[in-house]
Amino acid sequence: MQPGFARHRIVPENGGARVRIAKVDDARIIRSISIASNVTRDSGAKTGFVEYETPGEDGYVERIKDNPFFYVAESEKGVVGFLSCFADTTIHKLGLDRDEIAMHVSKKPIPFIYADQLAVIDIFWKRGVAVGSLMSAFLGDASAAGYREVWAAVSHSPIRNLAARNLCANFGFRCHEEIHAYKGLVFGIYKKEI
Repeated sequence: MQPGFARHRIVPENGGARVRIAKVDDARIIRSISIASNVTRDSGAKTGFVEYETPGEDGYVERIKDNPFFYVAESEKGVVGFLSCFADTTIHKLGLDRDEIAMHVSKKPIPFIYADQLAVIDIFWKRGVAVGSLMSAFLGDASAAGYREVWAAVSHSPIRNLAARNLCANFGFRCHEEIHAYKGLVFGIYKKEI
């Protein structure tokens, strides 16, 4: 049986950021944060989306529409971060079938949710508040909706994203396997049972 969707709530402010379900009007800023978080494999960066194919604004609109698992963190200055997650039934509908990692995860037993992108502007990432709030809101909603598994990918090589690995560990994700994708990159595929 396919899990249902949770009622959506706004997570109260905690240290300057609150979490809510993304709206299509957020697509432009979400895309800007994603682009700013993109890094190349030889950049020497310690964190970021390694050569992520960032969709256009219309692509983010499609990902946000009717998606109860796409969140933003905002402060008094506006959106400062986001978390995009997709139920197993939406991966193909959204055109994520061009994404090697999403396609790998899409073969996992259903039902599940794929946590695709988590990005927060630097000042809030360093506080850790927005990141934790985004993940907590998502995991609570996923559990309430009846999902029992969440999958995520973290760069392992050549960029070893320790911040993302630590975040996964702090929220109970475990590395299930490593895969090679995108002509020489290595990603850990992490699983959390909820």
